[in-house]
Amino acid sequence: MCAAMLAPASARLRQTTGDISGPMGDAPTGGGPCQQGLSAASAGMPCAGGLIYYSSASGNTARFMARLGLHAQRIPISPKHAMPEPQAPFVLVCPTYADGQGRGAVARQVIHFLNDPRRRGLLRGVIASGNRNFGRMFACAGRVIADKCQVPVLYRFELAGTDTDIARVRAGLARFWEMQCLTP
Repeated sequence: MCAAMLAPASARLRQTTGDISGPMGDAPTGGGPCQQGLSAASAGMPCAGGLIYYSSASGNTARFMARLGLHAQRIPISPKHAMPEPQAPFVLVCPTYADGQGRGAVARQVIHFLNDPRRRGLLRGVIASGNRNFGRMFACAGRVIADKCQVPVLYRFELAGTDTDIARVRAGLARFWEMQCLTP
């Protein structure tokens, strides 16, 4: 189980439901990267908040990240390659791989990445992708990670996302990191 990184559940971001029609909600309270004196311009995001993502061979998440246009580190598909080592708080973007019961929702490489306590300690939120054909299991990897690591699900999108998803995630991340910086 991950250590709690953010404020109590009542102060977390508004969780998305089955649809992605609304923008991300209000940011939680809690410590942020600005307390470390990081500049807002670092890494192209306010307060140096970073992005780390996993994408399988299908490449849907990689295409989403390329369109997002923000600096991000990739968790490799192969366990033979080195994992990214974040130096600042980050948001994880990952796809969902689940059967109809939710088994196997989180990719093994993502589990391996988060099993490192130092990496896990820098996780601040999750953005998940999925396929709506799987009904209630849509983007459930985000919920699994959020529950285990006590961080919010910031957004959910389908497959490689739409232009609307890209705009919402950019704006939502900027607000999220800014709120992280404004809270003591």
